[in-house]
Amino acid sequence: MQNHNPDTDNLTHRLMDSFSGLHKRLHHEFYTNVCSSLKPSQLMIMLRLLRHSSRGEGGMRVSDIAAFMDVTSSAVTQIITSLEKSEFIEREIDPDDRRAVRVVLTAKGRDVLKPAKEKMENRFRGLVEELGEEDSRTLSGLLIRLEEYFG
Repeated sequence: MQNHNPDTDNLTHRLMDSFSGLHKRLHHEFYTNVCSSLKPSQLMIMLRLLRHSSRGEGGMRVSDIAAFMDVTSSAVTQIITSLEKSEFIEREIDPDDRRAVRVVLTAKGRDVLKPAKEKMENRFRGLVEELGEEDSRTLSGLLIRLEEYFG
């Protein structure tokens, strides 16, 4: 049986509480205040497509979106179908593999995201100003390590 250090246990619970509180606040901030016209899963997919295309990588395959979201391809397909009906995204034949389909944002989808993206960038810009450059770099590095640890 593993021995528990009370100081480590307290820190463990403090981290858990901090993450839980941060998750709630971020969820409220971005999904409720920033882009309430979309469901969180829809916004997540659209923002991922926007980021992907801004890197010049074009659209994404449904399987890649599902892997990113850690859900099944059929779950993603349902969300994509709803976004397609709203004309926020469209499906295209993959130029590298004509059997595959890629999902891309439409101009309408980009227009819907523009104010949400600007609000998010402004909030994080404010965070950088609040923390300062050095602490922001440290936080960014720690968050990358967290993502790798939990990934």
